[in-house]
Amino acid sequence: MKQKLGIIVVLLAFAAILTIALIHDSKADAAGSPEEAIKTTVLAYLNSVNSGDIDTMVEYTDDLRFPDKSIQKQNYEGLKQPVTDIVIKGMEPLTPTSYKVDFSATINGATEDLALQVVNKYDKWLVVIGQQQQQ
Repeated sequence: MKQKLGIIVVLLAFAAILTIALIHDSKADAAGSPEEAIKTTVLAYLNSVNSGDIDTMVEYTDDLRFPDKSIQKQNYEGLKQPVTDIVIKGMEPLTPTSYKVDFSATINGATEDLALQVVNKYDKWLVVIGQQQQQ
Protein backbone atom coordinates (compact mmCIF):
# COMPACT_ATOMS: atom_id res chain seq x y z
CA MET A 1 0.00 0.00 0.00
CA LYS A 2 2.83 2.39 0.92
CA GLN A 3 4.57 1.57 -2.36
CA LYS A 4 1.42 2.43 -4.41
CA LEU A 5 1.00 5.68 -2.49
CA GLY A 6 4.64 6.54 -3.16
CA ILE A 7 4.21 5.90 -6.89
CA ILE A 8 1.09 8.08 -6.97
CA VAL A 9 2.89 10.91 -5.16
CA VAL A 10 5.82 10.72 -7.60
CA LEU A 11 3.47 10.72 -10.59
CA LEU A 12 1.53 13.72 -9.24
CA ALA A 13 4.76 15.62 -8.59
CA PHE A 14 5.98 14.84 -12.11
CA ALA A 15 2.66 16.00 -13.60
CA ALA A 16 2.84 19.25 -11.62
CA ILE A 17 6.41 19.93 -12.78
CA LEU A 18 5.48 19.17 -16.38
CA THR A 19 2.45 21.48 -16.22
CA ILE A 20 4.52 24.34 -14.80
CA ALA A 21 7.17 23.86 -17.47
CA LEU A 22 4.59 23.90 -20.27
CA ILE A 23 2.92 27.04 -18.92
CA HIS A 24 6.29 28.78 -18.59
CA ASP A 25 7.30 27.85 -22.17
CA SER A 26 4.01 29.08 -23.66
CA LYS A 27 4.32 32.41 -21.85
CA ALA A 28 7.93 32.80 -22.97
CA ASP A 29 6.97 32.12 -26.59
CA ALA A 30 4.11 34.62 -26.45
CA ALA A 31 6.31 37.30 -24.90
CA GLY A 32 9.13 36.72 -27.40
CA SER A 33 6.96 36.79 -30.53
CA PRO A 34 4.59 39.76 -30.81
CA GLU A 35 3.71 39.18 -34.49
CA GLU A 36 0.36 37.47 -33.87
CA ALA A 37 -0.76 40.16 -31.41
CA ILE A 38 0.28 42.87 -33.87
CA LYS A 39 -1.59 41.16 -36.72
CA THR A 40 -4.70 40.84 -34.54
CA THR A 41 -4.49 44.55 -33.66
CA VAL A 42 -4.11 45.72 -37.26
CA LEU A 43 -6.94 43.49 -38.50
CA ALA A 44 -9.25 44.55 -35.66
CA TYR A 45 -8.55 48.22 -36.37
CA LEU A 46 -9.04 47.96 -40.16
CA ASN A 47 -12.19 45.85 -39.78
CA SER A 48 -13.59 48.41 -37.33
CA VAL A 49 -12.97 51.18 -39.89
CA ASN A 50 -14.81 49.06 -42.45
CA SER A 51 -17.80 48.52 -40.16
CA GLY A 52 -17.82 51.96 -38.53
CA ASP A 53 -17.30 50.45 -35.05
CA ILE A 54 -15.99 53.53 -33.24
CA ASP A 55 -15.45 51.83 -29.88
CA THR A 56 -13.13 49.26 -31.47
CA MET A 57 -11.33 51.95 -33.48
CA VAL A 58 -10.61 53.86 -30.28
CA GLU A 59 -9.63 50.69 -28.41
CA TYR A 60 -6.99 49.70 -30.97
CA THR A 61 -5.44 53.11 -31.68
CA ASP A 62 -3.00 55.53 -30.17
CA ASP A 63 -4.27 58.64 -31.95
CA LEU A 64 -1.73 61.33 -31.16
CA ARG A 65 -4.10 64.09 -32.27
CA PHE A 66 -6.44 63.44 -29.33
CA PRO A 67 -4.96 63.15 -25.82
CA ASP A 68 -8.39 62.23 -24.45
CA LYS A 69 -10.26 59.09 -25.61
CA SER A 70 -13.66 60.78 -25.29
CA ILE A 71 -12.56 63.56 -27.66
CA GLN A 72 -11.11 60.94 -29.99
CA LYS A 73 -14.44 59.08 -29.98
CA GLN A 74 -16.38 62.29 -30.78
CA ASN A 75 -14.09 62.97 -33.74
CA TYR A 76 -14.50 59.43 -35.05
CA GLU A 77 -18.33 59.73 -35.15
CA GLY A 78 -19.57 58.81 -38.61
CA LEU A 79 -16.17 57.51 -39.70
CA LYS A 80 -16.67 54.48 -41.89
CA GLN A 81 -14.69 53.54 -44.95
CA PRO A 82 -14.89 50.37 -47.03
CA VAL A 83 -11.69 48.45 -46.22
CA THR A 84 -11.76 44.88 -47.49
CA ASP A 85 -9.45 42.14 -48.74
CA ILE A 86 -6.81 42.93 -46.11
CA VAL A 87 -3.55 41.01 -46.48
CA ILE A 88 -0.67 41.52 -44.03
CA LYS A 89 2.47 41.39 -46.20
CA GLY A 90 5.17 41.92 -43.61
CA MET A 91 6.30 43.40 -40.32
CA GLU A 92 9.48 45.26 -39.58
CA PRO A 93 10.59 46.04 -36.03
CA LEU A 94 11.51 49.71 -35.65
CA THR A 95 12.29 49.47 -31.93
CA PRO A 96 11.58 46.72 -29.36
CA THR A 97 8.13 48.29 -28.85
CA SER A 98 7.33 49.57 -32.33
CA TYR A 99 6.72 47.85 -35.68
CA LYS A 100 5.93 48.93 -39.21
CA VAL A 101 3.23 46.71 -40.71
CA ASP A 102 2.96 46.50 -44.50
CA PHE A 103 -0.38 45.37 -45.90
CA SER A 104 -2.61 45.57 -48.92
CA ALA A 105 -6.31 46.32 -48.83
CA THR A 106 -9.12 47.29 -51.12
CA ILE A 107 -10.30 50.76 -50.14
CA ASN A 108 -13.24 52.30 -51.98
CA GLY A 109 -12.82 49.66 -54.68
CA ALA A 110 -9.09 50.21 -55.33
CA THR A 111 -6.39 47.86 -54.05
CA GLU A 112 -3.54 49.71 -52.36
CA ASP A 113 -0.27 48.82 -50.63
CA LEU A 114 -0.09 50.64 -47.31
CA ALA A 115 1.77 50.65 -44.00
CA LEU A 116 0.81 51.33 -40.40
CA GLN A 117 2.97 51.84 -37.37
CA VAL A 118 2.06 49.77 -34.33
CA VAL A 119 3.38 50.51 -30.86
CA ASN A 120 3.24 48.60 -27.59
CA LYS A 121 1.73 50.94 -25.03
CA TYR A 122 -0.05 50.06 -21.77
CA ASP A 123 0.93 46.38 -22.38
CA LYS A 124 -1.13 46.38 -25.59
CA TRP A 125 -0.32 46.80 -29.29
CA LEU A 126 -1.95 49.92 -30.76
CA VAL A 127 -2.08 51.39 -34.27
CA VAL A 128 -0.46 54.83 -34.31
CA ILE A 129 -2.69 57.45 -35.94
CA GLY A 130 -2.05 61.15 -36.42
CA GLN A 131 1.72 61.18 -36.92
CA GLN A 132 4.76 59.01 -36.55
CA GLN A 133 5.25 57.74 -32.99
CA GLN A 134 8.30 59.26 -31.26
CA GLN A 135 11.01 56.60 -30.98
